[in-house]
Amino acid sequence: MSDTSRHDRAEAETYAGKLNALPHGLFGAWLGILVLFWLRAYGMRSPEAPPFEQDVTPWLALAIAMGFAVALLPRGWYASSSLALERRLYRRLGFDRLRAIITDGDRINRKVRARFPGYRVHVGPDALEAASRRSFRSERAHHGFWWFGTGSSLAAWAGGWPAWAIGLMLGNMVVNLLPMLLQRSTRARLIRVRPSAVHAGFERPA
Repeated sequence: MSDTSRHDRAEAETYAGKLNALPHGLFGAWLGILVLFWLRAYGMRSPEAPPFEQDVTPWLALAIAMGFAVALLPRGWYASSSLALERRLYRRLGFDRLRAIITDGDRINRKVRARFPGYRVHVGPDALEAASRRSFRSERAHHGFWWFGTGSSLAAWAGGWPAWAIGLMLGNMVVNLLPMLLQRSTRARLIRVRPSAVHAGFERPA
């Protein structure tokens, strides 16, 4: 790759990063609210706020354990052989349209290519394999945060804070559950193009 090509690639990636700020910001906002919840559960709240009706530490430990337990799942959990069958379901649920607004989604890529023709997130002969590997990493990360968020919602409900429980769970669905399904949808698309690339994405270290 020439110096000019590297320069154009770097500029394209910088521009793509700016366009990806919204999806990243949504996740960051949810994470900040989650931290705020635990701080308030530990007593860092206004005097008029209702007390947390449970011992906080065991619930926090449970939520953290739920999140880290995902690391114990075998890689095959994500390499489901049903991806090809799931493809039709994802299309009916409108995931092809939702893909336009996710990180490095179709709409973002079109805008970047309008300014930098030929831009692709993954390049080279192993581009599809790299896309599969990245999809796997993203789904696994969101899976862990999903269970940590779920544990936090359960803690809020048990502690007598139903509004917090519902709010945290709704945010959890938007920033973790939906991206998890979108990543599966991505691999369902890839497996139609080149199944071997999807399988290779799991066989190599993530």
